[in-house]
Amino acid sequence: MLKRRPIDEIKESLLRDEKNEGDINKLKMIFKENPLLRQIPPNQRADFCTAMKLFILAPLEVLITDKVRKPDLYIILDGKVFIRNINKEESVLEAYDIFGYTFPFTGHKWIPSRVTAREVVSIISIPRVPLKKAMEKVRKVQDNTKLLEFLVKTVPGVRQLGQAGKERVLGLFEKCQFKSGDTLLREGEKAPYAFIIEEGECKVVGSQNPVKRPGSAPARGLMSKTTSCYNLGVIMPGEWAGEDSILLSKPMEFSVIASSHLLALKISKDKFSESLTKDTQNQLKENLGNKMRWREIRKQNISNAIIENVVDEEGRAEVASYEDAEKNYPKATKLALVNIRKQEIEKQDLIEKSQTQNIVNLSNDFSPSLLRSQMRSRPQTGKTRPISALTEKKSRSVYNVSASVKNLIYFQPCVQKSMQLFNATDKSPGPEKVQLYTANTLGYSLIPTIPKRPYTAKIRNTVTVVPMVVKNFKTGIKMHNNYETFAQQVRKGRPDSPNPADVWAKKQGVSLKKFNLLETEYT
Repeated sequence: MLKRRPIDEIKESLLRDEKNEGDINKLKMIFKENPLLRQIPPNQRADFCTAMKLFILAPLEVLITDKVRKPDLYIILDGKVFIRNINKEESVLEAYDIFGYTFPFTGHKWIPSRVTAREVVSIISIPRVPLKKAMEKVRKVQDNTKLLEFLVKTVPGVRQLGQAGKERVLGLFEKCQFKSGDTLLREGEKAPYAFIIEEGECKVVGSQNPVKRPGSAPARGLMSKTTSCYNLGVIMPGEWAGEDSILLSKPMEFSVIASSHLLALKISKDKFSESLTKDTQNQLKENLGNKMRWREIRKQNISNAIIENVVDEEGRAEVASYEDAEKNYPKATKLALVNIRKQEIEKQDLIEKSQTQNIVNLSNDFSPSLLRSQMRSRPQTGKTRPISALTEKKSRSVYNVSASVKNLIYFQPCVQKSMQLFNATDKSPGPEKVQLYTANTLGYSLIPTIPKRPYTAKIRNTVTVVPMVVKNFKTGIKMHNNYETFAQQVRKGRPDSPNPADVWAKKQGVSLKKFNLLETEYT
């Protein structure tokens, strides 16, 4: 906290229209009392001091109303002020506090407020326009300081120079920025600039074969067939790009493309060749030799990786794993990968189509009667329902075949043998089958299957619908049963054998009621 006497001297200095060097030195003491103002470098505070003005307010006097949107910067020299903003937030500020246009220091915009003096207050103001100009100089000096530190690390020989020499080297470079995907240097063209990457990354991309060797297509790497570009490497912050083209006077062997938002320093070809010292250029040439050796090794590895992972033994381009190729190896364009994938799909479709054509030809040569005989000869087991005498007469489609017949069709050697074995029995009918179970069974044949009753009378046309009535009657006509169940056939062969239905009822403890279906009449 400044004492009363220095404050009075500061007031006298502020009241003068023209400030001399002594007045400016007294005003610089204010910057030591506020932490935000302390950030301004001492050699840059003179511009702020020359723009200062003094205001003295009486108690309850209003300095700013809430209608003011763009106030100046204010520094309280002594006294207190009361602030109430439009959001009804209140605060009291004391000596050496700042308010108003504090955005360059705090980053917060001014909220319209009413500023009132609580007592006699001395306030220093700095107008917005001189404040912005002074802050731009401060930022430029800070940026130059950072850039000098950056150049000392990246440009050989700058560390040994004095402050004037460092600033001279700094004047040779220009700041520039690029968006992701922008091209800094183009392949096949001589570099007009050399770049030093400050922030971000850029990739080195080539479109020619990594290693141009004579011989067959696999020996050359097949770059023209598998990919349209390959990634040679990545340029990180602090590294050069394009200096090899300027030093060797050769076109670029690759393109340099920004892979993210990029900040860089660039120097023109003329300034690089004429203004940089010989020591700097010689050291850059030594570093360039190491980079070129590493680049050749990288190209060789890329070519070998493509031959091993992309090209098969017949020389056709095939991508085995797209993810591995993108992560570990040169990245092919999406169009190239899609074309390769289409070729693989077409090749697989041709193989499947040829196999399907062979199967169709084989099935056409197979006679329908042979298929039916194969279906009839399928062995009957307890796990599958046997074919009844009724269902055997139903027409079967030749193409709805069982699994055994499908195996017979697809297995060609067995088909040839089966044609010889079943050639003689092609027209012979299959063995006669009987029905084991009916729709009303409980595990055995309780009710015999009755054939459909033939119609002998004419159908009567009636106007009203007559419900079906079942009547019990006895008839002397005995109808012959053409179809017998398996249980009936067993009892004929063994008359003393018990009825299976009675055996089942005895085990279950139930009684069976017998019906004579021939005594019923259906109307």
